[in-house]
Amino acid sequence: MDATLAQQPIASSTEQPVRKGGGNKGLEQAYILRDIAANQFLALKDEPAPTLAEKGIRARALRDVCSVWTSADDRIRIKRGQPLPGSLRPEKPKSRSTKQQLQPLDSLPET
Repeated sequence: MDATLAQQPIASSTEQPVRKGGGNKGLEQAYILRDIAANQFLALKDEPAPTLAEKGIRARALRDVCSVWTSADDRIRIKRGQPLPGSLRPEKPKSRSTKQQLQPLDSLPET
């Protein structure tokens, strides 16, 4: 299993536009990690597992690879500066309160 995985080319999505000013090493690493996790998942899902114990081991491995992919995807989202879906709410418009009109002192009735 390890020999076939080592020979597979890693589909890299690091061809993303690089921002000027550097500091994208973490973003590139997150893309590479996400691609490795995806390739591992595809390789593991087709592995035969005849016994129940092997099926359990494969299920745990798939769960762990999926967790790595999710974590890498979150890191990419954070490095790009994108918030979680639904967390950015539009600002509420300021309500205009009706102020009482003040009357000049000359117009007040005399007592």
